[in-house]
Amino acid sequence: TTLRDLTLEVSLGATTVSPIWTSLRDHPFLQKLCLRGNGVNLTGLETLLLSDTSKITELEIDMKRGSAGGPPMMGLTSVLQALGRRHSLIKLGLRDFRLGCDEARQLGTVLRNTPRLQSLDLASNDLGSAGLAELAPALYRNTSIKVLDVSGNVFHRIESAVILRDIMRYNKTITTLDVFWNDFGGIPGAVECIADGLGSNSTLLKIDLSWCALRDGGVSILAQTLGSRSTTLQKLTLNSNTITSTGVGMLLETIVQNSHHITELDLQRNPSIGNEGASLLARSLGNNALPKLTCLFLHYCDIGADGVIALVSALEQNKTLLHLDLRDNYAFSERPFLALAESLPEIKVLQRVDLNWCPGPASAMPLLGYRNRFRLLIRAPEERPPPRGVWPRAFTRVATLPDVIFEVLRSNPSLVPTEDTEGR
Repeated sequence: TTLRDLTLEVSLGATTVSPIWTSLRDHPFLQKLCLRGNGVNLTGLETLLLSDTSKITELEIDMKRGSAGGPPMMGLTSVLQALGRRHSLIKLGLRDFRLGCDEARQLGTVLRNTPRLQSLDLASNDLGSAGLAELAPALYRNTSIKVLDVSGNVFHRIESAVILRDIMRYNKTITTLDVFWNDFGGIPGAVECIADGLGSNSTLLKIDLSWCALRDGGVSILAQTLGSRSTTLQKLTLNSNTITSTGVGMLLETIVQNSHHITELDLQRNPSIGNEGASLLARSLGNNALPKLTCLFLHYCDIGADGVIALVSALEQNKTLLHLDLRDNYAFSERPFLALAESLPEIKVLQRVDLNWCPGPASAMPLLGYRNRFRLLIRAPEERPPPRGVWPRAFTRVATLPDVIFEVLRSNPSLVPTEDTEGR
């Protein structure tokens, strides 16, 4: 009777789980229900959703149908009808359903009848322009949804971009919008629509435009909009596009000239950024020309040793960046790690740097630990400090790095005083 969160992984071939729905109808505390599985039979779930005593406020269903399509859905219509009467719902996720126009129309009715809904996840439903058009009237002037995920829905036509523009233009509630994996970057006029909607919105804080086939031209359009309009955008995700150092330069110019609000910039998996793009970023970081930026993600951007060295050197002067992701770059070279070791004593702000372990940095790792005075190795977890000091945890964390252990013991023969459970 204390259960509040239930996740069911239903295997392929399970024809029904309706007895579970019946048993949960009058549960006094269950609030969140997650259902995952290929070809799940939803028959009977409506009995739980229609119960007057049910406390369900969060429902997430992931059909996991995959590219092959999977078996047909059973019971979705009844579930959508029941959701239309579930006025207390605050979070709804329907992933990988392959929703047609009829289902999208029903879902639009659900959205109009759930005034407290704050999060809507419709990823990978192949809505297309027609399905999105059915949902649009309910989304234009919605006053409750803050998080909207419509990623992977085959928005490959200009009509989809127009509707997305109007959602951003008219909706004054959504703060997070995910539209990744929709290849509108190559559609004439589509990027302009997205940029126009973004520039017309005064509440959006995060937008994910990953896997959208964006090139430097599209980034230029976005940058011009960010520079000429008053937006509140804080997190910009451009993961897995075709952005080069040229696009990075245009984006940085906009952020620098307008003292923008951007705090997180995700440029992962754009391998054409390279050393030149890294150098541009390093220059802005070193000059503190990105006054709000705290997180920068450059995973798999084909940045070589020179680019990484430029970035870590710039961090000696930077006053804002807290997290830098440099994984899968620099081709296993030792030089960037030695440069980082040299810069660490002067880096005052950075709290986290993500690097790949490989044979190259093995000899540099002891120097990394020594230069940083072991702060990263021995720091206790903030959420639950160990009762007898931090050294046991430190040794656990570096057990696979004998060189580091050797440096710790050699440089700190007296170790660190510890306290017992009574504080002595």
